[in-house]
Amino acid sequence: MSKTKSLLRATQLLGAFPETDLDILAGLAKRRSYTAGEILFVELSEGDEFFLIEKGEAQVDLILSRDGDPIVMHPGEIIGEVSFVGDGQRSATVTAKTDLKVLVWDNAILRKTCEDEPGLGYRLTKAIAQVLAQRLRRWNERLLDQVQWGF
Repeated sequence: MSKTKSLLRATQLLGAFPETDLDILAGLAKRRSYTAGEILFVELSEGDEFFLIEKGEAQVDLILSRDGDPIVMHPGEIIGEVSFVGDGQRSATVTAKTDLKVLVWDNAILRKTCEDEPGLGYRLTKAIAQVLAQRLRRWNERLLDQVQWGF
C-alpha cells in the first residue's frame, strides 16, 4: 500500500472508503510542505484546492472571531474543503502553525473525477458535509457563548 493511501486509510474522513476510492484519491493527491508561519490561503480569496494535514498543525483565523482565539487543525483533518463544495471565497485564513506537510487536491480535477465515479463523489461529498456540519455546530456554540456571556 502506498504511503499516501495508508495516510488516507488512517483518517476519520476517508478511513471507511473502499480501496478503489482510496486508490483514486491517492493518485490525484499532491504533496506540499509549508514552513511554520507560512500562509496557505487568505480569507475571502478564491479557492481552487483543498488540503488534508499529513504532519504538523495549521492555524485557522476568522475575521468574524471577536475573541481572537485561533482554531488549530491537526493531522488527519481537512482544510479548505469549503472551496470544494462551495465554489466561492475562502472562509478563513490558514497559516502553518508548525512546519506542515499536506496532501492537496485540485478542486476542478476532483469534481470531474467525482462526476465520472458517482459512488466516490457521493461518499466524499457526504464525508465533507459531515465535517462541515460538525464545525457549524461548534461555531454555533461559540457564538451562543459570546451572546450569553459577552465574550
